[in-house]
Amino acid sequence: MKTYTPRNTEIFHLSASDFLSAGEGDWRAERLAEGMSSEPPEDAADSAEYEEERQREAEDLAGFYWWTCCPGCLPDSEASGPFETEMEANEDAGGGEYEDYIIALAEEIDAEPAEIEEERHDCYGLTVLSYGRQEYAVGTEEEADEAWEQSLDFYIEDCITPEIEKIQIGSLSSYITFDEETWKRDARMDGRGHALASYDGNEMDLADGYVAFRIN
Repeated sequence: MKTYTPRNTEIFHLSASDFLSAGEGDWRAERLAEGMSSEPPEDAADSAEYEEERQREAEDLAGFYWWTCCPGCLPDSEASGPFETEMEANEDAGGGEYEDYIIALAEEIDAEPAEIEEERHDCYGLTVLSYGRQEYAVGTEEEADEAWEQSLDFYIEDCITPEIEKIQIGSLSSYITFDEETWKRDARMDGRGHALASYDGNEMDLADGYVAFRIN
């Protein structure tokens, strides 16, 4: 499992002092003022009570926040929070924990992991993930090799009778034999994508050692 943070999202922590020291016009100062039940005192005698309330409010505001922010740019959304943990802030932003292969496929096809679903059926033992109407068979290199071997066996069983067949040619009889291993050897020359990626015949190299094949 990996923790995924949505693209162009910044998660950060603010302490009580960050709110107390914020200057006029700063969103942190405005957020602190919104939570106060009293106005700044005119009488110095009331200032201690006001500062105590201000301190309590700042402590309540301390925590993790998130906002959308493109690299090198100013934030383009308000800060959401506070959250007690970074994980809670990340989940509220649309992130969370996902299987490694889901994140790897999402990065390859420019999607968010939350948009990808794991199907109940498989493809020769490979995990099938769907993104809208698109389906992808995903696995490790070893799993892909095993699926490839299964696909070749299935093709032989489904399409070719692996026994001596009699062919009538006029009044002559000719006998042929089918060599499974030779056929598999020749089929392997076309690559795994040719057998597993029924949509386009292409194999996709993903992050973390995974590969994928689009199957529809």
